[in-house]
Amino acid sequence: MVEEQIINKESGYDQKAFLQLRLHQNLSKLDELNFQLPQFRPSQQLEIYNCQFNILASILSTIYSKLNPTEKEEANKLRVEISNMIKATPKPHWGRDARGREGWFFITLSTLSESLIKFRFLLEELMDAHGFNPSKENVGQAIAKQ
Repeated sequence: MVEEQIINKESGYDQKAFLQLRLHQNLSKLDELNFQLPQFRPSQQLEIYNCQFNILASILSTIYSKLNPTEKEEANKLRVEISNMIKATPKPHWGRDARGREGWFFITLSTLSESLIKFRFLLEELMDAHGFNPSKENVGQAIAKQ
């Protein structure tokens, strides 16, 4: 006689844990780029800012489904502003000024940098508000454990 086996088909996949891991990895990449930015020539800094923007956009897409309509509108508005700012920023170039001096010529990137920081702060607030970051009052609790 053959015994019947009952197999529990519960999945071990926990999407919340993977979302939290993805957010952690993206924030780690962003921090690394911020740390390395001064090492890059001015001609490369716009590309680094573009990479930072893409990471922030990835974070937004990861948390987007949990946001309410007002939060989505605010985050999207800032995302589009930064995207347009990047498109409108000319790449730095090596050349001579009117006096014949050679050097890198580029518009200041400080406005873009400040906008990226503002975008990150907004995303951090939204992640806190929707449980993507561990609670500061309840240190052991995170979205992966909920």
